[in-house]
Amino acid sequence: ELRWYDAEGQFLRRAGGEGSGPGEFRSLGGVASRGSDSVIVWDRRNQQLSVFTEEGEFVGSFPIRVPGQVYGVFGDGTLLLGQPASLGDGFMRQEIILRRFHASTGEADSLGTYVGDEQIVETQPRGQGFMVRIQQPPFFRSGEFVVRGQMYLVSDQAQYEVRVFRNDGTLTSVVRVVRPDAPVRSEDVAAFQQRVLDGADGSALPALRRQFAESKYPEVFPAHGVMVVDALGNLWVQEYPKPGASTVEWLVFGADFRLLGPVTLPLALEVYAIGDDYVLGKWRDELDVEHVGTYELLKP
Repeated sequence: ELRWYDAEGQFLRRAGGEGSGPGEFRSLGGVASRGSDSVIVWDRRNQQLSVFTEEGEFVGSFPIRVPGQVYGVFGDGTLLLGQPASLGDGFMRQEIILRRFHASTGEADSLGTYVGDEQIVETQPRGQGFMVRIQQPPFFRSGEFVVRGQMYLVSDQAQYEVRVFRNDGTLTSVVRVVRPDAPVRSEDVAAFQQRVLDGADGSALPALRRQFAESKYPEVFPAHGVMVVDALGNLWVQEYPKPGASTVEWLVFGADFRLLGPVTLPLALEVYAIGDDYVLGKWRDELDVEHVGTYELLKP
């Protein structure tokens, strides 16, 4: 189900529920605002999009037969979808096919193929079929895709470069930061391994230690971390989080993609949304309990 809360965290209303009927869900894949007056929800198993008003009223559903992940909603209500291409075996860089999906017609326009996540793929026979095991190596590079108005922004984290496209796939500009790559040091590897071991069940420790002994680590970190577009259209790009750190810096680029400056946030904060004067996100306390809350955003 969907639940609405006010800015103080007080519960307001709920909508939806489990099922395959109108306004119900079987596998919630994500939620996003569509304009200022509606919420759009995608359901993987029901293969449909459902639209609700801000007051929680169910408006209608649209079939979505194109598989993949919804990265965002364009200003005109169309969606940016990403579908992984076929997998090979071994270490590989995934490819993502991007499409612009029109909910009203069910049509999807191809926007091309882009670079996705680094993965280790292992195919093993199982009975009459096979099993595919996918792992992400330490300090892997990922494909970053975000929507801003009628544009989408793409980065492969191989270098500090964000490409800006119109929603028809036309490249309009490139945002770059020129600087040396950050090397992966032995103390970074040790801190990474210790963090994984600290969060693992005791029975899994021997297997993890064997895995660490066989793992290969890159010489340099990814050029940056995740990307977020705030409510004002500014682009926030996270520095790649270093193992053992407690905070992480974000670089903020304005609506014209000029650099506005850095902002430091707690590393444990998983950012959901950024407004004019707040950062909304989730973190876990020392007992691993999840908390959702806001940080005040102070501007000079």
